[in-house]
Amino acid sequence: MTTDLIRTKPNTDLSTISAIQDSYTNAVKPFVTWCTETGNGITEESVKAYFVDLNSSDLAANTVLIRRAAVKKRCRQLMIDAPIDEQMKLDRVFANLDAYGPARSPKVNDTSIHSDKILSYSELERLTAAATQPIALCIRFLSATGCRISEAMQIKIGHVEKGAERVKITITGKYNKVRNIILPVTLYDAVRAHFRGELYLFETKGGKPLQATYVSGQIAKLGRKVLDRKISAHTLRHTFSTLMLRRGCMIDALSRYLGHSSVSITLDLYAHNELSDDELFEFISELV
Repeated sequence: MTTDLIRTKPNTDLSTISAIQDSYTNAVKPFVTWCTETGNGITEESVKAYFVDLNSSDLAANTVLIRRAAVKKRCRQLMIDAPIDEQMKLDRVFANLDAYGPARSPKVNDTSIHSDKILSYSELERLTAAATQPIALCIRFLSATGCRISEAMQIKIGHVEKGAERVKITITGKYNKVRNIILPVTLYDAVRAHFRGELYLFETKGGKPLQATYVSGQIAKLGRKVLDRKISAHTLRHTFSTLMLRRGCMIDALSRYLGHSSVSITLDLYAHNELSDDELFEFISELV
């Protein structure tokens, strides 16, 4: 059975899905290459075969899931003007592929960030107090902004807009997504006073940006020495995000601020609160 999933010429399909620019652009390229090398168009059997190949590869489960999602997204985009029954058929095909047989979706480990993966206020204070001045400033900056370490180390002075009490900084994150972060003027001035960068906010004496790997390594060493915990620079981003949610920040607003490609990523990482037995019992008691 070689049922066409898309009612157009295969070559047109491949060129069309390659031309679309969004967060799945890179993830769908391996499928286009696979179709070209195997001489396949976009059919139910070819998609199934591609999914089977992905499952038998050495790729991480999350990577496999992203590539599967990219193929499904492109197929749905190409079918956007098709009759509703054709679109429903496409969804049934994907649902069956995800659930059964060698093409089914791989299982992944829980990616949620729980309390054991974030730092408390007191732990942040202990970490900062034990660090050298440059690393302490990096820790304060990362925990106050939620930046990725790679983003922070590439901030340029020209991207800073300084106000009376706060500073707005334009940064470019993953997939070249541009967004703004905010921090107090006092922290910004402290960073400027120490690093005195001419081009970069975190600049070495040689005029280069501070290396992200170096900062991460120093934070990891401090975590083991001071807290007896395995942490990284990314732990500070997780800490910021979790504390923001606890203070009532809306999940979609936080997702945009963090530069996530979708709200679902933020939900998977941080929306993992559970009702305690007491809270659940109190709620049920009110109902009955």
